[in-house]
Amino acid sequence: MTIDDTGVIGAPAVAAHPAGDRFALDLRVRLSFDIYTSSVIAIVLVQAAWLGWACARGWFYADDLSYLSEASGQSLGWHYLTASVNDHFVPGLRLIFWIMNRTIGLNYPVTIAGR
Repeated sequence: MTIDDTGVIGAPAVAAHPAGDRFALDLRVRLSFDIYTSSVIAIVLVQAAWLGWACARGWFYADDLSYLSEASGQSLGWHYLTASVNDHFVPGLRLIFWIMNRTIGLNYPVTIAGR
């Protein structure tokens, strides 16, 4: 597939091989960064840097520690996953903290990278 000067994707360009009887497929992708794309990339990078800086200065919240504590000694089962958390049904949250308890524990930098 090729992209012409207008940005339209077309059929692959077929070029004759120097040997004459073979054909080579010429695949090219042209990337153009307009002001919109550049702005979006810049915003995402600035937000990621700010979040990393802000989170690196903190540590776990009290409820994070209690969720990790509740996951200790529990088997991963329906009873554990469906138990309420502050009167809420959040099996995904319980699953994440159960996995964290078994894999990384209290490694705060890893949890920041996961966010």
